[in-house]
Amino acid sequence: MRIISGDLKGRRLKSVGKLKIRPPLDKVKQAIFDILKNDIVDKEVLDLFAGSGSLGIEAVSRGAKSVMFVESSFKNQKLLKENINMLNLGDKIEVILANVSKFLDILSEKKQQFDLIFVDPPFLKNWAQKILDKIEQYQILKPEGIVVLHHHKKEIPETTSLSLIKQRKFGDNLVSFYIIPP
Repeated sequence: MRIISGDLKGRRLKSVGKLKIRPPLDKVKQAIFDILKNDIVDKEVLDLFAGSGSLGIEAVSRGAKSVMFVESSFKNQKLLKENINMLNLGDKIEVILANVSKFLDILSEKKQQFDLIFVDPPFLKNWAQKILDKIEQYQILKPEGIVVLHHHKKEIPETTSLSLIKQRKFGDNLVSFYIIPP
């Protein structure tokens, strides 16, 4: 895994090895960031199911103001912290070890919002729907923000207050982009 563009372009992230992480392929990550273009600079980012940190670290490399990573596995979080420390990103980063769903409940109490939210849950476990529901219900996305959901093609979440604006297919993978409609 490598960082595709920005200040950290070309730097490699530590590999996942035997950890149960499914990081997005470089071509998927490239497509995500090609679509986002300049919608990253000075943005506050939430990276849910962060794994190795590939998406959030790419956002920092491209000018994100800050990234909050949420990961439920201690082993995965350890790898994430190693990647962050290796790249000296500590001042722009917060890493939370927590169940993603329960953490969103906590965020709702704080009324914290983000400009960009990456959601890359385990496939075929109904996490995509559950997390989008909470993002909607708790209004975690800022009014002009974007949710980027990486999910299996068999998981098509339904939303009431978010609008699907783009979708790209990569084999069995879909990347869906949602906004709050104007």
